[in-house]
Amino acid sequence: MITTLSPADSFFFFSESQTQHQHVMGIILLDPSTAPGHFDVGTLIAQSEELVDEAPGFRLKFVDSPAAMNVPMVAEDPNFNFRNHIHHIALPAPGNLEQLSELVADIASRPLNHDIPLWENWYVSGLEGGLIAIVSKSHHSMSDGVSGAETMAKMFDLEPDPPAREGKGKSIVKHSSAKEPSTLEIVQTAFKARRKSPSTVSTVSKAVRGLIRRREVSTACEHPELLPGNTMLGPRVFFKGQISSLRSVAMGALSLGELKALTNAFGVTLNDAVLAVVAIAVRRYLQEHDDLPEEALSCLVPISLALNEVGSDMRDQEAANQTHTMNVKFPVQIEDPVELVQTLHQCSTASKQRFNDTYDNIMLTVVDTLPPSLAAPAMSFMTGEFSARFPVSNLGVSNIPGPNFPLYMRGARVVGNYPMGPIPNGIGLGITMMSYLDEIYYTVQGCREKTPDIHRLSEFMQEAMAELREAA
Repeated sequence: MITTLSPADSFFFFSESQTQHQHVMGIILLDPSTAPGHFDVGTLIAQSEELVDEAPGFRLKFVDSPAAMNVPMVAEDPNFNFRNHIHHIALPAPGNLEQLSELVADIASRPLNHDIPLWENWYVSGLEGGLIAIVSKSHHSMSDGVSGAETMAKMFDLEPDPPAREGKGKSIVKHSSAKEPSTLEIVQTAFKARRKSPSTVSTVSKAVRGLIRRREVSTACEHPELLPGNTMLGPRVFFKGQISSLRSVAMGALSLGELKALTNAFGVTLNDAVLAVVAIAVRRYLQEHDDLPEEALSCLVPISLALNEVGSDMRDQEAANQTHTMNVKFPVQIEDPVELVQTLHQCSTASKQRFNDTYDNIMLTVVDTLPPSLAAPAMSFMTGEFSARFPVSNLGVSNIPGPNFPLYMRGARVVGNYPMGPIPNGIGLGITMMSYLDEIYYTVQGCREKTPDIHRLSEFMQEAMAELREAA
């Protein structure tokens, strides 16, 4: 059966390029010492093979459509082979988090193979303490951060020695009965998808009304200086501009309890406290490169529509991605940490209010309105050279809620959970966070040519936490 991608999911298909990879990743650390009996990488691979059917996207691959139609579609791969998606690598023991980060950067620098289902798992042994890492990678058109967290919860157990799953102990990866879709099926599916799309007049009209409303709300705001400009452009800094295909990565963790204490001390939200830590760290990173601007940066912040009432009437329930983004003024020019936190809270509140009042997505309007033969080059232009010259923001920060209960796989306890999203062309720096138990785990990712010393930003985040604790 052929399925067409929603406009939200098609965006990640159309905007992918040789330098702008559109995959999301997760790095899970497991402690085998908690597992009863023998536990190694082979155990993990066998467990993963048993659970492939937990998520239908494991078998889906892109369908080649006629060039004139170019409608993004997926179908079950009739030649699906689990082993094509599995890799095992050992770090020189005892491998530390920095070495694992370098490996993750190399994995992130390579696009997924579009000829097979769009995911792969890397199993990493040789880590200090006997830990084993699972580095997963899947295409963003198949999931967002929240749905990825939900899938992760399904793949793991809630106790060290749970009741046996149905089929546990043997592979449940069934032989596929699917067939390669015929050209006629592909063309028919593409035509049906176009007939379902709203008219060009209605969608363009809606987009124009949204832009007008956005300007009206910005003008009427009690403190318009708290909002990024309508052009959404931030000052030029060293990590902004055209990116390459290569990535640099650093990983770390922040205490969730300490962040919650900061929210109480400063009277701000948890997300504001997280953004403040990043803002102080980025400020120090820019200072170290002698590139601190005199004005605020612009920060791209994803918002989950699945977790917010905002835009709920505009959600595509069948879309894998239920996110939109807002831009927040990022006051890195402020030195005093208390003033920075309060200003950032005001800027975040103002941006969220503007988002509430003007929710719309111009990119998705382009994808949904234009014929696919035009949408593809339009998106390529908007997210390619144009985006490199006129990037929407300076950096991106994503904070995803994760499980607050321990997870296990075959008895091995999850002791680390680091998420990672793509970085858009023109921005070149992204921080992705996810909570797990009493920590918020994060990855900082950049274009390798622009941020070869990305580990310094991670170190500055730890220092920023200490600075905010002292200020509180």
